[in-house]
Amino acid sequence: MSTFPVDLLTEIFLLLPAKTLLRFKVVCKLWYHLITDLHFVNLHLQRSLATKTNLHFVVRTPMLHLANFDTFENILELDYPFKHPDHGGVDVVGTCNGLLCLRQYEYFQLIIYNPTTQTNRLLPWLPREEQLGYPHGRFSFGFGFDTVSQDYKCVRIGQTYSSDPNSYYCRVMVYSFNNHSWRRGPDVPYYFYNHYSSNALLHETIHWVGAGSGDDRVPRPIVAFSLQNENFSSLTLPEINVEHYISLNVQVLDGCLCLLVSYLYDCDVWIMEEYGVGGSWKKLFNVVKHESIEHLERIVSYSSSGKGLFVRISLLQAAYLDLETMETTNVKVADFVRCLDVHLCVENLLMLDHTNYVYVEQEQGKNNGKKKGKKKRRNKKRNARF
Repeated sequence: MSTFPVDLLTEIFLLLPAKTLLRFKVVCKLWYHLITDLHFVNLHLQRSLATKTNLHFVVRTPMLHLANFDTFENILELDYPFKHPDHGGVDVVGTCNGLLCLRQYEYFQLIIYNPTTQTNRLLPWLPREEQLGYPHGRFSFGFGFDTVSQDYKCVRIGQTYSSDPNSYYCRVMVYSFNNHSWRRGPDVPYYFYNHYSSNALLHETIHWVGAGSGDDRVPRPIVAFSLQNENFSSLTLPEINVEHYISLNVQVLDGCLCLLVSYLYDCDVWIMEEYGVGGSWKKLFNVVKHESIEHLERIVSYSSSGKGLFVRISLLQAAYLDLETMETTNVKVADFVRCLDVHLCVENLLMLDHTNYVYVEQEQGKNNGKKKGKKKRRNKKRNARF
C-alpha cells in the first residue's frame, strides 16, 4: 500500500462514511495517520456539510443514541461521561459540526462530545456563584465554531431573576477549546429568561429568545452573541400576538433564522429571509394543534426528500410533519417509550482528548499548588495537538 498515491487515497477516503474510515485506521500506519490527520478530518467534514451527506440523528431516550438520518434505524447506544440509566445523565445544550455540548445534571459539568468517534473533553468546572444560586439563578448556554480563530467556543450566561428588568446580576463566561480555559465575557444588555436548551447557531452567532420576567408578557428581542467578536447584539421579532403566545423558540431552518411561535390552538413558523433585517420576517406556515400534536416544541430538520419536517412535539415524542397535508405522524424510535429530544448531526472524525486534570485540581486543594501547576502545564501541552 505504500506505493499507492496518497492524493488518490485521500480522494477515495473523502467519499466514505466515518464508520468505515474508523475501521480502516487499523489497516496500516499510513492509513491511520491519514485518517487522523487534522487536515483530512476538516476536509471530510466540509465535504459532508457541502453535500449534506453523512448525517445522523442523536436521540435522547433518556440515554443518548445514534440513529440513521431519515429512518431512525440502526440505533446505537452511545458511550459518554456521566451516563445514567434512569435519566441519561446529560442534556444536549448545543450542537456544531457534529460535536455536542452536554450539560451534566448533578455537578453542572459541561462536556464537548463527539458521537461519531465517541470521544470527549470535559470543560474546566465553573463554581456556582452565590448570586446565581437557586431559585433565582437562570442559565443559558451556546456552542459554536469561530472560523477566524479556528476555535470551538462555549458560552454560559448566568442571570438572576428580577421583577425589574433593569436591575439584575449577570455573569457571562466564554470557553475556548484551543486554550482549554474560561474567560469573562461582556454582560448581556438586558435580562432575559430562556430555557437552557433553546438556542440557534447561524453565521457563527448564537441566538436566544428572551421572555419577560414576572407578569411582563412582552417578549424581548432575539439575543445574538457573535463568536468572532464576542459581543452581544439583538434582532427584532416579527409581529406576533404578544397577548396570547405561549412560547417562543428560535432555530435554524434551511440556512435561515427561524422562529417557532406557539399559541393555544396553533403554531406559527417564521423565517428571516435576510439575516439581520427585521422587515424580512416571513410566515412560512401554520400548524393547527390537535390530539397528536398538542404542542410543537422544536423543528429538527427537513427530511431528505424536502417534503416534510422532523419535529419534536409534546408528550415526549418525535414526529414527521408532512408539508403538503400539514398532518403529523409519530416517529417510532426502536422500542423506546419516550423520545425526549432529537438533534441532527453530521459526522466528524475529530478525536477529542480526554483530560481529567479538572478533578485532580479540585481534590488537591490549595496546599498542593506545585503539583497542580505541573499537572496543568502537562495537559496544556497535550491539548496543543488539537
